[in-house]
Formats: sequence, C-alpha cells, structure tokens
Amino acid sequence: MTSVLILAGSRREDCPLCLEADVSSKALVPLHGIRMIDHMLRTLRDSPALEGDVWMSGLCPGELAVNAPADLQEFIGRIRPAGVGDGPAEAVLATLKAGAETPLLVTTCDHPLLTPSMVTCLLDGAEARDCDFAVGLATRTVISQAYPQTKRTYLPFGREGYSGCNLFLVRTPLGQSAVAFWQDVGEDRKKPWKLARHLSLGTLARMLLGRLDLEEVFAFGSRRIRAKVSPVIIPTAEAAIDVDKPADLALVSSILAKAA
Repeated sequence: MTSVLILAGSRREDCPLCLEADVSSKALVPLHGIRMIDHMLRTLRDSPALEGDVWMSGLCPGELAVNAPADLQEFIGRIRPAGVGDGPAEAVLATLKAGAETPLLVTTCDHPLLTPSMVTCLLDGAEARDCDFAVGLATRTVISQAYPQTKRTYLPFGREGYSGCNLFLVRTPLGQSAVAFWQDVGEDRKKPWKLARHLSLGTLARMLLGRLDLEEVFAFGSRRIRAKVSPVIIPTAEAAIDVDKPADLALVSSILAKAA
C-alpha cells in the first residue's frame, strides 16, 4: 500500500498569496470556489493505489478540517500530522522517522491540477524501473506547446529540457538516502555553477552543452548516493504547473474554469 505525504509548509509571512487572500497557509488560498488544497485532496482520495496512511507537514489536520467541503471530511479525518523541518527533505525524513512506511508518495499543497492519472503514471513508472526513489518530470516540449505563456525553470539534458512536477516517490527504505541529495540539488537547480558541487565540473559542462542526457544524469546520481534514482516522465503539461505567485493562480484558475 502506498502512503502519502503532503507538504504544506508555506506560511503567511513569506507568501504573497496568503497575504492577499488573508489566510494562514497557501493550502487555504481560495481557488475556483474551494481551497487550493481541496483540489489535490480529491485527487489523492480518488487514486486507488493510495491506500496507506496520509500524512501532512506544515498544516494541522484540525485546521484543515475547518470549512472543508463535506465530501472531504472523511478523507481529512485520515490525515496524520507529520514532522517539519527547514525544508522538504527534512520534512520527509521526519515523517519517515515518525513511522510512515514506504512506498511514500510526496507531493505539495500547491498542486491543484494533480490528477489520479498523474499519480498512476508516477507509481507505474517507478515500479517498471524497480527504483528506490522516483522523480516526476515533464518535458519543455509538452509544457510549452500547451502553455507557451508560463515561465518554468528547465534543466537541460540532451536536446530536451525538463521541469519538476512536485511528485516524488520514496519507493524503498533505501530511497531515504536520495532525499538529502534531492534537496541539495533542488536548492541549486537555478544556479548551474553551484550544481558543479553535486555533478562535478566535467559532468556539469557536458550537461550545459547538451551532451549529457537524462538517464546519464540519474545514473551518475544513483552511483553517488548508492541508491537507484529514476526519472519518470509524466506526459501532461499540467503536472508541472504549481502555484507560487499570482500569475500561477490566474493560470490555474483559467485551466480549471475550462475543464468545468
């Protein structure tokens, strides 16, 4: 059974969306008639493979239950408070230490376009690769064709660029060793000169010149941390769209309006 950890650590004091909406957490920002987190909670509830425990870091389940839609009250009742830390990696490790079992799906509260098919894609892809830790990615080609107006940070591997989807899977206990590495690389992903300390200068130069493909990068990382880390490509542009700023909120709101 796959468990779930929802990262909901963005608080009012450092989030312009919270200040504008006058809420205590980004998870509670109104979006298309309900709170932002309610969209992805329905996805998690409706994903048949997610039958394990549900954990939440950064927001008290009791606070979440207040003003929740009636159809989510039972699901919210399943949520257990998870550990917190200085960042996502620390929260994941604290949750595992608190008793969360693997496989553990990790996602974020600002992922309202998440769908059960995206979850299934990640889980099936990780299973097929028999990896310890999986990272969901979407390609620049897919994203730019669907939403040319959105600005994303892409990592160049070969002739393609890849964007994160805020979807991770700690598939085995050995996958825990990938969490700290994931956090370090995540913090430096927009600063290629800092990536050198993770990848070596030669590896970074090959990556920036487009001579290192996605599989080679993950193979290098796997050897370094002694756990099999695999990318899983999610062929849906919406998988890479999260809500960090007002422009993101407007885009997601328009997407949801079209879907409705």
